[in-house]
Amino acid sequence: QQQQQQQQGSTEATEGSDSPEGGSSLMSASVSESEDDQGSSAPPPIFRGRGWVGQPVLRIAKNKLRYGVVVGSSGGGKRLLVAVKLGPTHPLYPTRVPDYSFYSALQAHVQEKSWNTPGRGDLVLRLEEFVLANNGRFHRKDHMGYVLPAETLTLLEGFEEEAEAMARSAQQHKLQQLLLPRHPAHQQQQPQHGEQNQQQQSQQ
Repeated sequence: QQQQQQQQGSTEATEGSDSPEGGSSLMSASVSESEDDQGSSAPPPIFRGRGWVGQPVLRIAKNKLRYGVVVGSSGGGKRLLVAVKLGPTHPLYPTRVPDYSFYSALQAHVQEKSWNTPGRGDLVLRLEEFVLANNGRFHRKDHMGYVLPAETLTLLEGFEEEAEAMARSAQQHKLQQLLLPRHPAHQQQQPQHGEQNQQQQSQQ
């Protein structure tokens, strides 16, 4: 019973620490650190469910819309690391880009830079953390640990099949690279040098 009381007390303290001054009840919805430690940022084998790595998103802050993509997930999908593209959305595609390769390029940019923490970024995009609130929506968590009710995230659906197809294509490309010789061009140039030497000797 004493252990249960201690666990309840620690849970209440964790929820209270996520609530800023004057915040609403949804501030207590952030995931505890213990759940975050149990999570994994590795992409699932099937691109389904809530907040799968590579899923396109729409970041909403008052009247500002931004494209984004999930690059990390933990806590059973309750805590997301999102790459948010800087600049407004395109007038023809205000909420989503129909081509999934656009979002895949954002994810590849993050992987190339080896970024995995909120706050990292450049002139192209920046990484932000979002947590699932009691109202069923994702809200941004700032660098101070406060959950911001005015900044939300909408998970975009309908890209699952295209994402799976691109993942299979990438795997096949990696397999082909492994099966191909490492320096085919160098091996083809060797007999050419030999032929040039023979021609020079014959001319002499």
